[in-house]
Amino acid sequence: MAAYEKLAEQGVSEREFAETVGVPRTTLQHWRARKASLDSDPALVALFESPAGLAFLHRLVGAAHFVFGQVGPCGVDLLCSFLELAHLDAFVAGSHGSQHKVAAEMTVQIVRFGATQRKGQAGAMPRRTLVLAEDETFPEGVWLVAMDPVSGYIVLEQAAESRDADTWTAAVNAAIADLWVEVVVAAGDEASGLAAHAVQMGAQHAPDLFHVQHPLWRALVRPLQRSLEGPAAALARAAQHTRTWHSRWQAFLSGPRPPGRPPDYPRRIAEAEAAEAGVRADHEAALARKEAAYAAIRSLGSAYHPVDLATGALRDVETLAEELGAAIATLRTTAQAIRLADKGRDLIDKAARVIPKMVAHLGFCRTEWERRLAALSLPGSVHAYAQQVLIPAAYLARLAERAATVAERTTLLALRQGLLAQPEPADLALLSPYQRFLLDRTVPVCIDLFVRSTSCVEGRNGRLALWHHHKHRLSAAPLSALTVIHNYWLKRSDGSTAAERFFEVPHDDLFEWLLDHMALPLRPAVPAAPLPAAA
Repeated sequence: MAAYEKLAEQGVSEREFAETVGVPRTTLQHWRARKASLDSDPALVALFESPAGLAFLHRLVGAAHFVFGQVGPCGVDLLCSFLELAHLDAFVAGSHGSQHKVAAEMTVQIVRFGATQRKGQAGAMPRRTLVLAEDETFPEGVWLVAMDPVSGYIVLEQAAESRDADTWTAAVNAAIADLWVEVVVAAGDEASGLAAHAVQMGAQHAPDLFHVQHPLWRALVRPLQRSLEGPAAALARAAQHTRTWHSRWQAFLSGPRPPGRPPDYPRRIAEAEAAEAGVRADHEAALARKEAAYAAIRSLGSAYHPVDLATGALRDVETLAEELGAAIATLRTTAQAIRLADKGRDLIDKAARVIPKMVAHLGFCRTEWERRLAALSLPGSVHAYAQQVLIPAAYLARLAERAATVAERTTLLALRQGLLAQPEPADLALLSPYQRFLLDRTVPVCIDLFVRSTSCVEGRNGRLALWHHHKHRLSAAPLSALTVIHNYWLKRSDGSTAAERFFEVPHDDLFEWLLDHMALPLRPAVPAAPLPAAA
């Protein structure tokens, strides 16, 4: 329209302009009629009918759909309300049907973007080992979800008919068929399908610490609390009994004495205090038993690290097995003391069955670290330095990033700094640049192998549940679009996306790509002429 209006001032007719640009004359007439029908400020009409204004409308409508409807949970009706309240429905078709077409097209284009970018990145990515955190979720049927816990990249997210080992293995193999990766660790809960799937993949099954501690809390928290109720009530009664005898004695001493022989108040008070002391000891023993049980459950988490968080030294499997076994023994003793029901004892046994798998996972990591360092053919002093300093320091740094408190983070970083303060071996400076490059890449890969938790995929399952609650149904295309948005749009504090961290290859900007590949906003229809009045 801007080009036509400029040429029309020079005397160019509609027919001549339409033939020049290859647009039907009726289309040009429709554009002119629509513009003339706009009941808006002439300045706004001039802006949004210009090329710059149309580009702005395209970006604005695209941003609204992307942020509110794709990244966020807004439906099409709310987007239509936004256009109406912003008075943009005069320039953009604001009906539900029109905006539903835009939303559907954006979903298709997001999925297309993911496929296009993945193809380019997969061809350029370096070879790498892959650790997967896997879990199932059930918003509608069975969905399989697998993520790289280090980069946060979603490798697999799809519906499935079953969750057995064969289904898992087929789905994962299909998901990584175009990637230059080798799955070496598959972390997950103790579902039989996941454990057998790890064996089929030739990967180490890494147990999830949460699924060890959680049944223990379920088994013991309420029974331990109930075990305090009896001693606490007895202590309250004993203390009240002692106070009563003290009050009677004070009343006897301060008031008129009744006739007859007085009670032996000192003896009665001494007996009451002795009884109270005995009951207090029982209550304190129950409290100590509760705190010891809680400490034992927490110790499973503090012990399950490849690095000693007190000294910075690498932990061996024997020490880990001893500490985890001692915690379970404490809990079983507690269960016996409070006469825990069979259901609670079964939960303790369930957690205890995972302990050998935790020890085996640490053993696998220690063996794999040794193998990977040996493959670098490093001098003996550098090999030892990498094992005793570089790997523990890298693990402590990563742990500090996830610390819950500033004090905990400060402690971990101080321990790391103490390790790095040790003198470097002279042979380290003699490594070739390529050897140093390989060493610098191997150290983080080593610590990536140790997986304590699948919280990343558990969190993703929670997000999917919320999306399903809002949408009521998630078909394959919207689910794939959500996966692409997670991998290619959501960013960490350093500005990187999961796909950039996973492939180590940059990719195009998702939103700018959408603007380039989506149609311009639909214009509202020209209002129909009013019907003539009846004679």
